[in-house]
Amino acid sequence: MQKYATIFGNSSYSIYDNLAYETGFELAKRGYTIVNGGYGGIMEASSKGAKEIKGKTIGITLSKFRSGINNYIDEIIEKDNLLDRIDTLINMGSVYIIFPGGTGTLAELSIICEFINKGFKKPRKIFIHNFWRPVYDLLKIYSIDQKTKESAILKYVIFFNKLQDIISNLT
Repeated sequence: MQKYATIFGNSSYSIYDNLAYETGFELAKRGYTIVNGGYGGIMEASSKGAKEIKGKTIGITLSKFRSGINNYIDEIIEKDNLLDRIDTLINMGSVYIIFPGGTGTLAELSIICEFINKGFKKPRKIFIHNFWRPVYDLLKIYSIDQKTKESAILKYVIFFNKLQDIISNLT
């Protein structure tokens, strides 16, 4: 069975690019196909890491933004709107890795949590960079089922600051 690691994060270049590169490399080494938005920043760095070890990469892009697709994408799946793009990114993932980012990454993180919490998507591990901890803490408060007093996503979330936090918790 093919394993897909969907990686979310900033499209601009940042201090997290090296960690994204290492993550793409190590996950590809472990047989994961790297799936991301296909553009720059975290997406490019994780794709480049995967390609360094001859791993496979898939970019889920938007027809509105045809330029700027990074050179490390093997397969492009183009979507006409943002919600279809996010849905495809989420549906493809066997595991999710959420790096720092802006409002787009925030939306993706929120949708993943909501889909799992409401039972729309099968639960899977969600690795969230500590950058997002304050946001997650707010989401967690409002995602607790009032009958069971539990959140469906809590047992799947693993926070990370370094690559080893991800690798040691993959299985």
